[in-house]
Amino acid sequence: ETKFVLGQIQLYQMNFVEGWENYESRWLCNNFKGKAFSSSKSLLTELNKTKKIFLWSEQGIGDQIMYGSLLNEFSKMCKNLTVRFDERLIHLFEKKNRTIKFIGQKDKIDETDFDNHLSIADLGKFLRYEKKQFSNVEFPYIDVDERVSKKIKNTFFDKNKMLIGTSWTSKSEMGLDKSIDYKSLVSIFKLQNTSFIDLEYIDSEEDKKNIYKITGKKIHRINEVDYYNNILGVSSIINACDLIITCSNVNAHISGALGKKTFLLLPLGKGRLLNWSSEKNYSIWYPSVKIFQQTKPGDWSDPINKIEEEILSCQSC
Repeated sequence: ETKFVLGQIQLYQMNFVEGWENYESRWLCNNFKGKAFSSSKSLLTELNKTKKIFLWSEQGIGDQIMYGSLLNEFSKMCKNLTVRFDERLIHLFEKKNRTIKFIGQKDKIDETDFDNHLSIADLGKFLRYEKKQFSNVEFPYIDVDERVSKKIKNTFFDKNKMLIGTSWTSKSEMGLDKSIDYKSLVSIFKLQNTSFIDLEYIDSEEDKKNIYKITGKKIHRINEVDYYNNILGVSSIINACDLIITCSNVNAHISGALGKKTFLLLPLGKGRLLNWSSEKNYSIWYPSVKIFQQTKPGDWSDPINKIEEEILSCQSC
């Protein structure tokens, strides 16, 4: 377990070679909830263009989206590639990766269909062992439904207002540490010349009623999109926005993968993950994501004040 924790710290600090090596020890940890793929075929140990490779996912959809940034690059380094993804993500990736075969988590694969296999989370040791390699990605690397995006843009278009998508809760294992009480965001909701779209995956009606009482500002919901099951729809909503403000959750990964201007609210200490390694406050995985981190654990006032300043600066441009 010590090596696993060390690996996460090293990756966050961009010590990639040792970090990826130590991160592989997660399979020895009792509290790691990922499930390894079982096969008589061996794990991939070196790149070989003559090999058929099967990549399997082990973690949440945010992580799958992040590691999905490596797929196009990796597909050119093997004979053919099959990827097992959360079913909700396949429509995000398949059109931009037509040479890759995507299957769902419950779909079976015959061992004759591949020579070696690997967790998608272990691709980094082959493709991201130097900081400069993160620039190999072409954004956006996920898809949207342009019809949905266009409809939203037409519905909410106001040349004098910034359309902001926002979410403040995380449903992950460390969700409480990453989530923000909506009351902390009131000053942002009060900003003039802004409209807001709700990107919450949970029922947010009570929060939105209270926000309206305090600010007089309605947070709009795109009711025709099933936010939980239709991730392509969520991607399309995010694509229609001018800016995304979110805590560390799936929306941050979707927005980053689209190359959308994003302000990420990140806790200090617990809840700060290897996903959000940064250089000059910008994510190394997602260059469009600017990170606003707490300066005191549990206190969101400083990052929120800085986001307010950024929005006001954008409006004056």
